[in-house]
Amino acid sequence: MLDDVQTIAGTPVLISTLSGIDGKSIRTLMDDIKSKLPDSVIVLIGDKDDQLALAASVAKPVTAKVKAGDIIRHLAGELGGKGGGKPDYAQGGAPKSGNSAAVISALSAWIETQLS
Repeated sequence: MLDDVQTIAGTPVLISTLSGIDGKSIRTLMDDIKSKLPDSVIVLIGDKDDQLALAASVAKPVTAKVKAGDIIRHLAGELGGKGGGKPDYAQGGAPKSGNSAAVISALSAWIETQLS
């Protein structure tokens, strides 16, 4: 999963979709990844039982440019779900749909507009 890290506007960004992971498991996984990727933006999407669990973590130095709550509100809104949270951590959920993959693929471009 750490191989999927991309650098956007000088910030490490990880966006990953995980099959069979629910909202409870995603938080534990997020804490583990945050320890390996400091000063980064991490978005995890758990895909289980036709539901998407969304979580975003933004390192404190990066929250001046993009906030985790904004990422989740954008992503959940595009997916027909809901969510939100604090500048450094947020979560949400959405039903899985036919356009889920396209919306998730477009997220890195949206994050780039926020970081630039």
